[in-house]
Amino acid sequence: MRDDARLWDAGKSLLAERVRAAKRNCSAAAKGDADAIHDLRTSLRKVRAALSILSGVVVDEAATRKTLRKVERLFDALGDARDAQVLLRRLRRWGRSAGGKALRPLEQSVQRKRKRAVKVLARRLARKRGEKLLDALVAAARQGRLNGRRDPSHVRPSLVRHVAASTILRRFEAVLAFEVAIPGAAATFHRLRVAIKELRDALDFFGGALPPTVLGVDRTLGRAQKLLGDLHDHEVAREAIARAHRANGGTRELRGLAEREDRDAAVLVRSFMKAWDKVTSVTFRRAILRVSLLSRASPRSARAAASATPRSLPHASSPRAQGSVTVKTDPRPG
Repeated sequence: MRDDARLWDAGKSLLAERVRAAKRNCSAAAKGDADAIHDLRTSLRKVRAALSILSGVVVDEAATRKTLRKVERLFDALGDARDAQVLLRRLRRWGRSAGGKALRPLEQSVQRKRKRAVKVLARRLARKRGEKLLDALVAAARQGRLNGRRDPSHVRPSLVRHVAASTILRRFEAVLAFEVAIPGAAATFHRLRVAIKELRDALDFFGGALPPTVLGVDRTLGRAQKLLGDLHDHEVAREAIARAHRANGGTRELRGLAEREDRDAAVLVRSFMKAWDKVTSVTFRRAILRVSLLSRASPRSARAAASATPRSLPHASSPRAQGSVTVKTDPRPG
């Protein structure tokens, strides 16, 4: 992607590429394959991210709203299946260290939850419904293209560099808003994780137009997102243990697991706070600013523009000004 490319052309191409990646995993995800579920969910998130950048700029939000709601439901179903699979792997690891018999009721409960989640997912993906839904989303985006033909005098942002910097900075500000809320409750950590994902999605979308320093920025954000993802998995596990406590009256093994989860979560929070300090540091803010500003033009074109721009505007009466503007006067007397 070039910074001087048409946003619709670049976005349309990227959207089609991400839809193809998502469609490749639909059939395997419908069968409950864990890797396919993860990959399909990641691809759908990137499809939504592309549309969120295009919507309201070159695509009418209303045109994709109905289809996007169906994509959201599919995304949620994938999330339920993924959480159950991660928890099941965790339980099996616990069983090896804490005694399988004590945890068998909890494992059976999670197994049933996983089966239900995969069944719901299979229904949403049956008979190529997932592929058809994604094709419908692309068609809706094409039909909802905003081209300004109805009112030629209304100028819309049309190039990649017209929206890249503002999109990146706006999403970074949404991340920084959590400075006053972190550390906080699990729901707050979850919302911060979503905000970081949305910022990384923007960096990924505009990646080809950004300078190489974006890789370091993304690594810092990725580290924070990974720790928040691990915290989310701990929270899912803690809730499962709490349900098992209520159902079985509590056992020594379950209490031990809950305590271990709490200790591990505390370690993760401390690690995350170190990563969060980097994300909110002045150095990182400057790095984000440099990345976003350089996205507006390549160094060569920026230098050319700077050399062609006068240091001050010429006076209207000067020959330079008169030579640059043709003024037609009305020959009729006033």
